[in-house]
Amino acid sequence: EARDFYERLIELSPTGEHHFNYARLLYSLNDFRIARKHYEKALRMYRKLSEQNPEAYMPNIAATLNNLGILLKNTNELQQARAYYEEALEIRRELLKQNPEAYKPAVATSLNNLGILHSKTNNLKQARDCYEGALKVYRELSEQNPKAYLPDVAMSLNNLGLLLGKTNDLQQARAYCEEALEIRRELS
Repeated sequence: EARDFYERLIELSPTGEHHFNYARLLYSLNDFRIARKHYEKALRMYRKLSEQNPEAYMPNIAATLNNLGILLKNTNELQQARAYYEEALEIRRELLKQNPEAYKPAVATSLNNLGILHSKTNNLKQARDCYEGALKVYRELSEQNPKAYLPDVAMSLNNLGLLLGKTNDLQQARAYCEEALEIRRELS
């Protein structure tokens, strides 16, 4: 029913937002091929709209690039996924300069996603840099709102621990994993 609703909605009102939301639904249903088409359509629309009003549409472009990166990572189109993640991160870093409070979490998300991709492709130095960047931001955010961001701190610590296990830095890997476990125990 939701698919039918979105198809009718897009027929009546083909906006970037409708294509984006439909793509998210399709992704959740593992219909990656059609989800990609709708993300790409949304991206084209947001890019065109940003020519007239970049302030309003750059966040949408970054979110769409991020979601396309996730989709392509999960379908093993890793080079294109990396390009989308990097562009999303670049945009979010620019947005961060204008409004740090609003865009810190998005920058951390982009760093984490890029770290996952680098880890998957055995670019371990780049993965570590990304994970450490995400951890730094999540720690800052958790100081102001621990309930919202301590789970992200634990996730970043866990990602770093797993990564360092791959590089045989077992002492530091253990320290990160133990800290992540401690945080998760407190949260539970």
